[in-house]
Amino acid sequence: MPVMQADGSGAVSEQPDQGSLRRARAAKVQLASDLKKTPGVQGFGIGMNASHKEYAVHVYVRDERAAKSVPKHKDGVDVCVDIVGSIAAT
Repeated sequence: MPVMQADGSGAVSEQPDQGSLRRARAAKVQLASDLKKTPGVQGFGIGMNASHKEYAVHVYVRDERAAKSVPKHKDGVDVCVDIVGSIAAT
C-alpha cells in the first residue's frame, strides 16, 4: 500500500511502502540468478513500475531478442525491460 509523503512543496505524493521495496529486492536477486547465462542480459536494477505505484525489477538488455527471454513478473513483482544496447567499460 502506498504511503503519502509531502515533497517539500506542500504537495502530497504517493510513495510505495517498504514491503514493496523488500519484495523487489528479493525478486531481483532471484531473477539475476535465473537469467545470469542469458545472452544479451546486461544488468539489473530496481525502480518504479509503469503505474509508479510499486517498485519493480528493471532488466537491462542489449536487444529485442534478449528482451523476449525476460518474464513480465517475478514472485509477484513487475519486471520492466529496458533495451540499452551494448554496455562496455571505458
